[in-house]
Amino acid sequence: MTQRGWAHIITAGEHGLRRGSWFAVLHDADRERVVVEVNAKRVAVPRSCVELHATRPLAWTVVVEAEHPEHFGALYAVCPDCLARAAVPYAATEMTCSSCGYAFPVDWSTTS
Repeated sequence: MTQRGWAHIITAGEHGLRRGSWFAVLHDADRERVVVEVNAKRVAVPRSCVELHATRPLAWTVVVEAEHPEHFGALYAVCPDCLARAAVPYAATEMTCSSCGYAFPVDWSTTS
Protein backbone atom coordinates (compact mmCIF):
# COMPACT_ATOMS: atom_id res chain seq x y z
CA MET A 1 0.00 0.00 0.00
CA THR A 2 1.32 3.46 -0.90
CA GLN A 3 2.05 5.95 1.84
CA ARG A 4 -0.35 8.90 1.78
CA GLY A 5 1.31 11.37 4.17
CA TRP A 6 1.86 11.53 7.91
CA ALA A 7 -0.42 11.44 10.94
CA HIS A 8 0.45 13.38 14.08
CA ILE A 9 -1.24 11.78 17.11
CA ILE A 10 -2.90 14.60 19.07
CA THR A 11 -5.25 12.64 21.35
CA ALA A 12 -4.66 9.51 23.40
CA GLY A 13 -7.26 6.80 23.02
CA GLU A 14 -8.04 3.14 22.47
CA HIS A 15 -5.54 3.09 19.61
CA GLY A 16 -2.74 3.02 22.23
CA LEU A 17 -0.42 5.40 20.38
CA ARG A 18 1.41 8.16 22.24
CA ARG A 19 0.46 11.78 21.76
CA GLY A 20 3.08 13.67 19.81
CA SER A 21 4.15 10.67 17.72
CA TRP A 22 4.10 10.68 13.91
CA PHE A 23 3.23 7.71 11.71
CA ALA A 24 3.04 7.05 7.99
CA VAL A 25 -0.56 7.12 6.71
CA LEU A 26 -1.48 4.08 4.63
CA HIS A 27 -5.19 4.78 4.11
CA ASP A 28 -7.14 8.00 4.67
CA ALA A 29 -10.29 7.63 2.54
CA ASP A 30 -12.55 6.65 5.46
CA ARG A 31 -14.40 9.55 7.13
CA GLU A 32 -14.06 8.07 10.61
CA ARG A 33 -10.59 6.49 10.65
CA VAL A 34 -7.15 6.61 9.12
CA VAL A 35 -4.82 3.62 8.93
CA VAL A 36 -1.22 4.23 9.96
CA GLU A 37 1.87 2.04 9.96
CA VAL A 38 3.27 1.22 13.40
CA ASN A 39 6.24 -1.19 13.56
CA ALA A 40 5.32 -2.67 10.15
CA LYS A 41 1.69 -3.23 11.25
CA ARG A 42 -1.51 -1.44 10.27
CA VAL A 43 -3.32 0.40 13.05
CA ALA A 44 -6.70 2.12 12.60
CA VAL A 45 -6.93 5.44 14.44
CA PRO A 46 -10.00 7.66 14.77
CA ARG A 47 -9.58 10.66 12.47
CA SER A 48 -10.42 12.92 15.42
CA CYS A 49 -7.21 11.75 17.16
CA VAL A 50 -4.82 12.86 14.41
CA GLU A 51 -3.67 15.83 12.37
CA LEU A 52 -2.77 14.86 8.83
CA HIS A 53 0.30 16.33 7.12
CA ALA A 54 1.85 15.88 3.69
CA THR A 55 5.41 15.58 4.99
CA ARG A 56 7.18 14.07 7.99
CA PRO A 57 8.35 16.63 10.55
CA LEU A 58 11.99 17.65 10.77
CA ALA A 59 11.72 18.97 14.32
CA TRP A 60 10.98 17.71 17.82
CA THR A 61 7.25 17.73 18.67
CA VAL A 62 6.49 19.11 22.14
CA VAL A 63 3.90 17.36 24.33
CA VAL A 64 2.38 18.75 27.52
CA GLU A 65 1.91 15.86 29.95
CA ALA A 66 -0.59 16.61 32.69
CA GLU A 67 -1.50 13.03 33.64
CA HIS A 68 1.92 11.38 34.16
CA PRO A 69 4.60 14.08 34.56
CA GLU A 70 6.76 11.72 36.65
CA HIS A 71 8.18 10.14 33.46
CA PHE A 72 9.62 13.15 31.64
CA GLY A 73 8.21 16.17 33.46
CA ALA A 74 5.30 18.37 32.48
CA LEU A 75 6.85 18.86 29.03
CA TYR A 76 8.54 16.31 26.82
CA ALA A 77 9.47 16.13 23.17
CA VAL A 78 9.21 13.38 20.56
CA CYS A 79 12.15 12.85 18.20
CA PRO A 80 11.13 13.18 14.54
CA ASP A 81 13.55 10.42 13.50
CA CYS A 82 13.11 7.56 15.98
CA LEU A 83 10.09 8.71 18.09
CA ALA A 84 12.08 8.56 21.34
CA ARG A 85 10.80 10.80 24.13
CA ALA A 86 12.98 13.21 26.07
CA ALA A 87 12.51 15.90 28.68
CA VAL A 88 12.58 19.29 26.99
CA PRO A 89 13.76 22.43 28.77
CA TYR A 90 11.31 25.28 28.34
CA ALA A 91 12.30 27.51 25.41
CA ALA A 92 14.87 25.02 24.02
CA THR A 93 15.52 25.70 20.35
CA GLU A 94 17.42 22.51 19.45
CA MET A 95 17.99 19.09 21.00
CA THR A 96 20.11 16.04 20.20
CA CYS A 97 18.36 12.69 20.59
CA SER A 98 20.10 10.31 22.97
CA SER A 99 18.61 7.32 21.10
CA CYS A 100 19.43 8.04 17.45
CA GLY A 101 22.05 10.77 17.92
CA TYR A 102 20.53 13.27 15.49
CA ALA A 103 20.01 16.94 16.36
CA PHE A 104 16.79 18.68 15.38
CA PRO A 105 15.14 22.03 16.16
CA VAL A 106 12.33 22.06 18.71
CA ASP A 107 8.96 23.00 17.16
CA TRP A 108 6.93 24.66 19.89
CA SER A 109 4.07 25.28 17.42
CA THR A 110 3.29 21.54 17.41
CA THR A 111 2.65 21.41 21.17
CA SER A 112 -0.10 18.90 21.91
